[in-house]
Amino acid sequence: MIKPKAFFPLVVTDELAACRHFFVSKFGFQPAFDEDWYLHLVHEGGAQLGFLVPDHPSQPSALHPRFAREGLVFSFEVENVDRAFEELGPPDADVVLPPKTEPWGQRHFLLAGPAGIVVDVIQNLDPALDAASPAASGAA
Repeated sequence: MIKPKAFFPLVVTDELAACRHFFVSKFGFQPAFDEDWYLHLVHEGGAQLGFLVPDHPSQPSALHPRFAREGLVFSFEVENVDRAFEELGPPDADVVLPPKTEPWGQRHFLLAGPAGIVVDVIQNLDPALDAASPAASGAA
């Protein structure tokens, strides 16, 4: 079994500037590599995001097609989803779903992000569901 040093999605889109602005201004990512054909963002918490322009000649053909703008969700777990909504929500954001508590113990809201990405900002109300908890990782 391999042990990845990092994991990040790579979205093929021609909206690099919009992606940079959205994820830097709203979530605190910083550009680690920022060229006209590729953008790599990193967050102090360890998260990473990659964005590549379509049909770039330096890339293999499998990385040429543009993302179809549906079916991709970036989930960000936060300590307090209502506080996050106050920061990220209206009037500056396109809210898809206002804050909602789900029966499975999660509270979240959805934003329409750039390049067709849906952003799901979540708070687990049950500590056992917290991605960072020992119970969730099986270490408990």
